[in-house]
Amino acid sequence: MNKALMVLALLLVSFVAVAGPAEPQPGMWWSPSESGRGYALDPQGEKMVVTTFAYDNNGNMQWYFSPGDLTNGGAHWCGPLLKFDGGQPLNGGYLPPTNTGSDGTICIDFNGRVNGTLTLPSGRQVAIERQNFGVGDPPQALLGQWAYVELIGPTWFVDVYKFTQILSATATGTGVVDDPVRNAGFEYQASGSFAGDVVGFHFNSSGGVIDQYLYQLQMEEGRGFWVSPTTFTEYGMSAYKMYTAAGTAKRAESSTVALDLAAKGAGTQHAAISLDALAQQNPELGAIARQVWGALQSVKH
Repeated sequence: MNKALMVLALLLVSFVAVAGPAEPQPGMWWSPSESGRGYALDPQGEKMVVTTFAYDNNGNMQWYFSPGDLTNGGAHWCGPLLKFDGGQPLNGGYLPPTNTGSDGTICIDFNGRVNGTLTLPSGRQVAIERQNFGVGDPPQALLGQWAYVELIGPTWFVDVYKFTQILSATATGTGVVDDPVRNAGFEYQASGSFAGDVVGFHFNSSGGVIDQYLYQLQMEEGRGFWVSPTTFTEYGMSAYKMYTAAGTAKRAESSTVALDLAAKGAGTQHAAISLDALAQQNPELGAIARQVWGALQSVKH
C-alpha cells in the first residue's frame, strides 16, 4: 500500500467516528424485511414526530402518532405510541379522531442520517432505513450535479461536479462516475479499507490530484471529509445533490443569472444596491432592511 492510501486508511478510523449519528433525514422509513409497515419521520429542531403505519393483533389497520425529543446530538429518540380511531373518512365531512390510549413507547437509535435501530415496546429491535424508491444504488445514485461544501481554516469552499456517465469499476468499487469537464471521478467502494464509502478525486490535466474526498453517501446527501492532497489533513465536508441525472433541479431556478452573479461578487467586488433603491423596488422590504442595518450599526458604536 502506498503512502497516500496508508494515510487515507488511518483517516477512515476518525471518519467513521465523526461522520456517524446526526439528525435523521425526514421521509418514509421502513425495514426491507418487514414490508407493509412504515414510519414517517419529521425532525424539527430538537424534536421529532413519528407516524407509524401498522396493524393490530387482529390484522386491522392502525396508525400511531409519537412525539418526542431528539437527544445525543440527534442520535436517539423515544416517543409514546398514541392511538387514534374513529376519525374523518377520506371523502366525508370532518370528524375528529378519538385518542384511545397508548400501546407503549418506541425508541430509535440512529447510526446515520438514513439508518437506525427501532426498539418496539416488547423490546424487539428492528433495523430501519429511509426508503430508497427513486435514488437507486451507486453508481447510479451518484449521477447528477453535486455541490461539496468544506470549511478550510476560516474560508468556505464549494466544489461543484456534474457526473454524466459511468465508467469501468476499480478493483474495489462499483463503477466510476465521471465529470469530463472538471476531470473528476468518484466511486462507491464495495470492498477494501473504504468499503461503504465514496472516494473521489479531482485531477489536473497531467493526472495530479487537486482535491480528494471521502464520505458516506446518504441518499442525495453526503457527510465526510475533504482531504488535503498535500498534507492529508481532513476537513469536515457536506455534499448535496443539486440536479438529478435527468436534470431535475433540487434548488430554485433563476432567469437573471448574469445579474445575480454580479450581485454575489463573482470575480469582482460585491455589487450593492442602496437602501433607497431597495425601498423603491420594494418599500416593505426596504423598510425592514433599513431597520436591520440600524440594529447592526447600534452595536458598533
